[in-house]
Formats: sequence, structure tokens, C-alpha cells
Amino acid sequence: RSGAEPAVAVMPFANLSGDPEQEYFCDGMAEEVLGAIGRVQGLRVLARSSSFAFKGKEADPRKVGNTIGADHLLEGSVRRAGDRIRISARLVQARDGTQLWADRYDRTISDIFALQDEISVEVANQLRTALLPHELSQLRRRHLPDREAHDLFIRGRHLWYRRAEGDLMRAIELYEQAIEIDPLYAEPHAGICEVFLVLGLVAIIPSHSAWDRMRREVAIALELDDKLAAAHAVRGFLACYVDFDVETGVQYLERAIELDPTSGHFHCWLSTPLALSGRVDECMAHLERAIEVEPMSAIIQTLAGANMQFGDPERGTRHMRNGFEMQPDNPMTGMYLGIGLGEFQGRFEEAIAPLEHSAAKGWIMSLGLLASYHARLGNLEEARRAEAQLDEIAADRYVSPFFRAMIAAGYGRPEETLDALEACVSTGDGMFIFVLMKQTLGFILDHPRTASIIERTGGSLGQ
Repeated sequence: RSGAEPAVAVMPFANLSGDPEQEYFCDGMAEEVLGAIGRVQGLRVLARSSSFAFKGKEADPRKVGNTIGADHLLEGSVRRAGDRIRISARLVQARDGTQLWADRYDRTISDIFALQDEISVEVANQLRTALLPHELSQLRRRHLPDREAHDLFIRGRHLWYRRAEGDLMRAIELYEQAIEIDPLYAEPHAGICEVFLVLGLVAIIPSHSAWDRMRREVAIALELDDKLAAAHAVRGFLACYVDFDVETGVQYLERAIELDPTSGHFHCWLSTPLALSGRVDECMAHLERAIEVEPMSAIIQTLAGANMQFGDPERGTRHMRNGFEMQPDNPMTGMYLGIGLGEFQGRFEEAIAPLEHSAAKGWIMSLGLLASYHARLGNLEEARRAEAQLDEIAADRYVSPFFRAMIAAGYGRPEETLDALEACVSTGDGMFIFVLMKQTLGFILDHPRTASIIERTGGSLGQ
């Protein structure tokens, strides 16, 4: 990184309210200050995942700075009582803990947005020359949301970070309530998109239903705020991974990164279409950047590692193992480590353990992979047991036809595999497999029926 760009980490704001229910408010305050500072040219703001890795921990500024690559830390605390809030904030140098600036604000909740702006301006002015008028305007919100709607939004976002199915469903409800109160508020629409993206990718609901809802919400979000980075990213995701329109998707994702350079997710999403277009060096550069901006994120370690398989499989596996070790209870880390070991390296025996860990946490994608890999390895009893679990789940909820494709492929049944893949493509379901499932689906590439599937998915299966 350039030495002319000071790296700032906004640490989680301590909750001094004596009420654990106010944790969402404190986290939301820190995140929105982070977002505002991130829009200042000449400053590099580290991602939420980096600073929030220290949430609830006593950490020396030097240790924090060395761990996440921060030059300066913004620390704060919040005390909320009814409509009154007291916020204390201070800016310190990471190398020695020297305090550069500190202030305390006693306000009413109605002043919350102005207060976020004030703190952001103070930090920016401490770290570079005074902000110019056009830079000040960039810090301010394009739409000042209704306070109740904003509160619902940050409650929903607090739940979104947990990723559990029940929390995701509740987050949607809160976002929808925020929109009902304030129809001009763009962020809850983008928030709904992010939730449905996860619900669709891991087949909690039919993928095509998730994509349809995302299309509706992202169109509204972009109409309300065409500088909302998350909305551009979602639009790019849909173009690349659902519509197989790589050129359009890359444009939207590049714009999302321009608007929010702190998101490792955007770099990861962009890396796959670049790799599939033969631009492997650019793919790897974006993955390097993803890890640089979010080194403490288990999800980014996992996603970046999975996509590094295109250029450096061994290194990619190391990053996926990092992600799994950082958050072994997160079902996503185990699933991707299993896919990376199996699909890119053919190490199916090693893939079993992380997939079992993920399946035990309820991710049926991992259960389908387990059935497939066990069948491939000749462990027919274990394969049938996993398949029976999947059948039991299918009696009560949606199960993607792609899981049937994986299992049929594990047994070496090409016609059944292709029937299931046809069902996936016709409904827009399970699109990301055509990128990842090299070992499992490789045996059907020369089948006469495969050409039409390749054509309908933009050719990604045949890469």
C-alpha cells in the first residue's frame, strides 16, 4: 500500500449502556462512521471484519496495528438512555498508542446522523489537510432516513452478520419494516438482496426465487441511490453468476469496488468471472487485495482461497484451512474447504472431515457433497446414509436438484447427472457449481447432452 495513505481502523464501540440489547446500536454507530471515513480520498479504511475481530477484547494498540496493518485506531464508547446518547471517541497512533484527538458528545438520538458526520470529519481532518467542500458533501448521506427505519435497518444488519438461518429470516422482516416506514431508504433494499443471496446459494430456498427477489430489490436500491456499493455488487453478482453476462457483471463489480474499497467480498465475486475469461493474473490480484483488506475475515480467507485454486491450488488450500481454523463452527468454511480439496485437487478422502463438520451444522450442500464423495470413494454405506438424510430433509423443505446431480455423478451415472443439471439450469438454480465442480462433473463433458448446458451457462462448465 502507499505510505501516503494512512490506514485507519474503526474499532467496535464499547456498550456502556448496561443493556446488552443496545449492542446492535453500538456496532451500527461504529460501522457507519467507518463507511463515512471510507469515502474520504487519501485515507485507507480497514474493513469491518478486521477491526471487529477484536470486539470484546482488551488489545494493545501496537498489537492491533501490527495484526491488521493499521496506522491509526478510532476507539469509542456509547451510552444510551432513552432518547439521550453519550459518545466518547478518540483517535490514537497504533505504533505507540499516542492520542491524537479525543472528544465527548452528549446529544439526543435525533442528532445521530449529524454526530456520525462530525466524528468522521474530525478524524479525516486529523489525518490529512482540512476537507474540501466537495469532500464534505461526499461524507453526507444522500437521503436522511427516518430514525425508526434506520434503527430497524441496523438491527437487521446486526442479525445478518450471524448468518444463522433464523437470524437471516428475521433480518428480512426488519428490513421490510424499515422500507415500509421510509420507502426512500435504499440500504434496506440492498440488505434484503444480501440475505437472499445467501439463502439462494446454500439452497435454504429455491435459488430462482432468491434471484427474482434480488432483481426487484436491487433495481429499487439503485434507483434510490446509484452510489450504493452493495447494490452495484449485487447487480454484478446476478449478471455474472445467474445471467452469465460476464462483461456487464464485471462492470458493476468494478464500480462496487470503486465505491467501497473495504469489501473483500466484492473482490472475490469479481475474481471468478475474470478467471473464467482467461484473465487469471487479474483474478489473483483481486484475491490478494481481498485478503489485504480483510485479513481477519474467515469468510474472505475461505472465498479467496477457493478462487485461488484457479492459479495456485496449494496456496488456495492454505487460505481455506486458515478460514476453517478461524471459524470451524461456520458451515461455510468447512464446505468450501471440502470443495477445494475435492474438486480442484481430487483429495476426496481429506475433504470428508470438513464436509462432515459443515453438514453437522445444517448445510445440506455439504450433505450432498458427502454422499457424492463417499460414492466416488466406494464407501457405499456412508453414501447411502447421507443420501437418506437428504431424502428426509426433502420431505419437509426445498432441496436443490443440484444435490441430486452431485450424488448421481458420484455413482458415475451420466444420464441422471445431466437430468438434474438440466433442472438446475432451467430454474436458475445452483449456478455456482459450473465453476467449482471440476472433478465431479468432468466425466460428462464429452456427453452429447452437455453442449446445450454449456451453451446455456455462458460456457463456464466447459472451461
